[in-house]
Amino acid sequence: MSRISNFKAAPCTLPLSALEDASAEIVEFGGNGTSIIKMSHSLAGYQAVHARCLQLAAELFGVPSDCETLVT
Repeated sequence: MSRISNFKAAPCTLPLSALEDASAEIVEFGGNGTSIIKMSHSLAGYQAVHARCLQLAAELFGVPSDCETLVT
């Protein structure tokens, strides 16, 4: 398979391994028998992913620990 590389200031070309991992998680997330896109936002599994995303975003952008990350 031929893959196109993108060197623009736009969404980049992801490594094939990252796409394969994401594809598998779309079908079944974390071995719980369902996809994360079908999970209720109130389930513990989804809440853990959400919290981790907020934590990583705060680290990436240098948000001080006395501030809260707001997602809208």
